[in-house]
Amino acid sequence: MPLPDESMLGTEIDGSKSQDYCLYCYKDGTFVQPDMTLAQMTAFLAAKMEDMKIDAPLTSNILQTLPFLKRWKQRSEILDYEV
Repeated sequence: MPLPDESMLGTEIDGSKSQDYCLYCYKDGTFVQPDMTLAQMTAFLAAKMEDMKIDAPLTSNILQTLPFLKRWKQRSEILDYEV
């Protein structure tokens, strides 16, 4: 997600702001939902964007970027989902 200002940043274990993760995903140096898979995140965000009435082409473009974000690039998951 875009992190337009510091208030949206997650926190590291020392309380400093994370430069990589948002406050919804990352707190005190750990992921809020550490076991969430890429496929689960994709489904979660797709539902959220549908609720927010974000059009399908934009939703698809956003979801296709997920595997390239730092959290998911570090994992060796098989991309077994469709966007």
